[in-house]
Amino acid sequence: SAIDIGPRPVPTLIGGMSGQTLLLLIFFSLSAIFATFTFMSKKHKVFKWITAGLTFILGPLLILTMTEVLTPWILHLPLHHCPFCLLFQAPSTILFSVLFWFSISSTWWALLTNKLARVDEEAKIVENHIRASLRTMSAAAVIVGLSIIAVHLLLAFT
Repeated sequence: SAIDIGPRPVPTLIGGMSGQTLLLLIFFSLSAIFATFTFMSKKHKVFKWITAGLTFILGPLLILTMTEVLTPWILHLPLHHCPFCLLFQAPSTILFSVLFWFSISSTWWALLTNKLARVDEEAKIVENHIRASLRTMSAAAVIVGLSIIAVHLLLAFT
């Protein structure tokens, strides 16, 4: 219950719109942009660094969205914000969390393996193929994770 006490970090209204709704829209939008840029980073080097930068925003935003929006809405408990209860009572949200953290971390795996890779030509070809596959899986993981949450939210409000 420690997470449920104290002032909430998201205001109730922001410009006439619910703070939770606005946070969810920002999260979905940024996640879609991240998935698009991750997919595009296979061909364009600039997107590799943009996606790496987005991970610094998307990681904390994921945690904030889970505690402030997803937990109260999916569990139908407006004053309860414990993400562990969400993971326990809606087990498919575990898959959502794992997919998002995989996607965020795989961005850095691809960048690190690029810097630490061997320099011979045969290794470059294989490693570039693996990094491209990792980026494709990362983009797909975000899309599947967003789909899981969208289904949960649709079921919560129907």
